[in-house]
Amino acid sequence: RDPVCQLYLPRSEAIRRMIRGQEHFFCSPGCLDKFLAIRS
Repeated sequence: RDPVCQLYLPRSEAIRRMIRGQEHFFCSPGCLDKFLAIRS
């Protein structure tokens, strides 16, 4: 599930990133960017 927009999607279709030792899955580059902006 995307932590920004809460969208459920298959892991095989998600953008996968390891951030601070934890794996996160995103539906789009936009949600990844928002997540990184919030976390920084």
